[in-house]
Amino acid sequence: MNREGYEFTYSGGLILSCLGCVLGTGNIWRFPRVLASASSDGGSLTFILTWTCFLFAWSIPLIITEYTMGRFTRGSPLISFYSAYFSVVVGWCFFYFCLACFQSVLPESPIESAATFTWFTHSLIILFMAFRLYTVCTFLATESFPNVIDSFDLKSTWYPLLMHTIGLVICGVCVFAGVQGIELANVCLVPIQLFIVIFTFGWSLTREYADVGIQFMFTPKWSTLADPKLYVEAACQNAFDTAAGMGLFSAYAAYFTRKTSAVRYGM
Repeated sequence: MNREGYEFTYSGGLILSCLGCVLGTGNIWRFPRVLASASSDGGSLTFILTWTCFLFAWSIPLIITEYTMGRFTRGSPLISFYSAYFSVVVGWCFFYFCLACFQSVLPESPIESAATFTWFTHSLIILFMAFRLYTVCTFLATESFPNVIDSFDLKSTWYPLLMHTIGLVICGVCVFAGVQGIELANVCLVPIQLFIVIFTFGWSLTREYADVGIQFMFTPKWSTLADPKLYVEAACQNAFDTAAGMGLFSAYAAYFTRKTSAVRYGM
């Protein structure tokens, strides 16, 4: 895909755009909750250490991989992963394994292969949609769904709906303007977001019992290392904090120049 003329104009806009991917509610709201729930009464330093290990062992290498694949293929995240040779081979193996389980004879012509592959992919889509329908029906059958409907009051929710609509319009305009529009929006908005995060952090340190929270945060409880929940929560929180594996960085990397260092921006 030819993307000449559709690239980030300078490194500052690229850095702010990448920061915009990782700064959000996962850092502000989710991290404190997970930190508290995954820790014992003795402290939460073990969670932070485990989170740091996953950051360097999993998230950063995955981000560098996304950058490299996106810069090389210069396509969408789907094209980037499709171009990864061994992931395609694994897909072939899985396809023919399932095919051998349901059919005794393999296809003998390209037309039969295409028809079989179409049947296979459509079957997976139908199974996925059936599972999603099952989860929705299960939720509708629970007692909590009527409570959700009863609690919905248009008079008290018009303001969030209005703000959400404005946000969607802004995002749509930026995406329609292309990579330059996204870069310009991030240059303007991400510094404001960084200021909000830093201000919130500083403000929280002035609250009552903030010293107790800091002491709890950096006090180790080594017995929690034997709890599998600690590792699961630390890995999941890494995904929210870094956006690794979500395809965002590979999409941005498609607009990198060939000289842009994937390792430097990944770190």
